[in-house]
Amino acid sequence: MGGRPFFEFPTKLRFLMRFNPLWLIVLLFLLPGAGLLFLPLLIFAALPLLLGLAGGGAFARAPGQLWALLKNARVRANFVLAHAAARVLIERYGVAPICWSGENSFFLSGVSDENAVYEAAEQALARLKSGEDDLKVYPACPVFRALAVVLAAAALVVPLLALGPLGIVFAVAAGYFAAPYLSPWLQKLTLSSRGAKNCSVHSVRACTRTVSAWGGRLNTAESGVEVSTSAQDVIEAEIVED
Repeated sequence: MGGRPFFEFPTKLRFLMRFNPLWLIVLLFLLPGAGLLFLPLLIFAALPLLLGLAGGGAFARAPGQLWALLKNARVRANFVLAHAAARVLIERYGVAPICWSGENSFFLSGVSDENAVYEAAEQALARLKSGEDDLKVYPACPVFRALAVVLAAAALVVPLLALGPLGIVFAVAAGYFAAPYLSPWLQKLTLSSRGAKNCSVHSVRACTRTVSAWGGRLNTAESGVEVSTSAQDVIEAEIVED
């Protein structure tokens, strides 16, 4: 018999079946060894999930902050002081800000009280100088959590590849759950409070700033308090009003 077939997929559904990249991922589970061929595609498809699990924009900005920490001793010193100030804020107010650092300042995202941040920074500096080296470890740090996820997943992905694409998923999931335990160890291993002890707090300022990651492809606005620092202890600290 001629004419139209008994059943025909709608036009839109046929287009999706032909061009939807998810069908390529389905092949990962059907063809032995195809996981390695489509590994970049799988990683790209998993990026939104990783961003959500690790804190969105904070995860995306982690590579840039890590690179700055490797290159610049002043950035490392401010990062340690930011961690110590965040620890003091948790002890006093139960507030856990996200810490970022630059060459001449650090930024605590998620807080707004300039006086509280100033006092926390001054107390953190005094406690670091008195020998409380553990203040440099901040378990909630998204930068080192992101690093921990990557390192743990990289260590596990090879032995788990025997499971196919699911092995990659398990490696990333294991890295995510191991990150809270691995991150403090990485901080103890790589961060030193020596440089932070030579800092002094110069000024604090509550502000909202726009930050970008991935060459400007991801832009986020964050509110918090910026703390300007100096390498000399002779500069008098002050609070700058908006």
